[in-house]
Amino acid sequence: MSETNLINPAPARASEVPDVSILIVSWNVKELLRDCLRTLKQNAGDVRYETIVVDNQSHDGSPEMIRSEFPWVKFLEPHANLGFGRGNNLAFEHARGRWTLLLNPDTVVLDRAIEKLVKFADDNPLAGAVGGKTLKADLSLERSCVWGSPGMWPMICKSVGLQIIFKNSRLFNREAMDWWPRDTVREVDVITGCFLMIRREVYEKSGGFDPRFFMYAEEVDLCWRIKKMGWKLMFTPEAQIIHLVGASAAKAKPNRLYHLHLALLKLYRKHYGETYMKVANFLMWMFCATRVPLMYAAIDLGLVNGEVTAKADAYHQTMKKHVKLYRRQFQADFDWA
Repeated sequence: MSETNLINPAPARASEVPDVSILIVSWNVKELLRDCLRTLKQNAGDVRYETIVVDNQSHDGSPEMIRSEFPWVKFLEPHANLGFGRGNNLAFEHARGRWTLLLNPDTVVLDRAIEKLVKFADDNPLAGAVGGKTLKADLSLERSCVWGSPGMWPMICKSVGLQIIFKNSRLFNREAMDWWPRDTVREVDVITGCFLMIRREVYEKSGGFDPRFFMYAEEVDLCWRIKKMGWKLMFTPEAQIIHLVGASAAKAKPNRLYHLHLALLKLYRKHYGETYMKVANFLMWMFCATRVPLMYAAIDLGLVNGEVTAKADAYHQTMKKHVKLYRRQFQADFDWA
């Protein structure tokens, strides 16, 4: 096989079609991945599933751990770091399930979560994709499991602080949806890629993830395309996992805010064009510009700790990079050729 090494290529009952293929893309999170797979096996519930792990060239012993401790896992080792989207596309090529569940390695599967999610999906024939509830390590709500679509109005609200001032407003906090405690079944705009289950035929017809997105915004792009195909995106609070947010991303990107902004700008250009993207770039600059002076003032007064200092520096660097993007007319950082 030219693109990848495949270990444990089939489960014991190769003739049995799984209800769901669980795809996990991992990079240097060995201990978290171990906990994820252990709790998956313990708490998946009464459901037929297969598990496919793609390791993006980890150097922390993850491949050896998978081989020795989890022989029931299909294990793929690409010869390059494919990122999140391309890694899942590769795993999907080896998947056989009726549903495809994207599961982050920094998650802990709780009581029968996979069974509950599959049942919910089967009970909603108009749903092209479904998602469940994510919790923090202390079992409090982790709100990023689903959210409203990002776009011009949410960016305006963020940049001038309306989203913070009117946190519980459906008008001014349309993207984060903090007014909703994720406790009811609801149709949503975006489901996070850490716990996102997609119909097999929908994944196939959509083409999966756009490989031009390496990290961030790829699930927004896919969710938008699924909705354009006429399918609904549905959320259930019954299927629950713990999500230790951003374990791989924190190691990969020293300035996560800038890379998130850059991915969103690519998303806006793809779906709405150059002018929309340039206005978004200005609003992202404003978002940083309205916060940096306040953060540095708080630092000078000794009101905050070192973490805020690092955050202020990251916002300051991101602000300057948005100016450079405008001056370069977005050419250098938007070369998708």
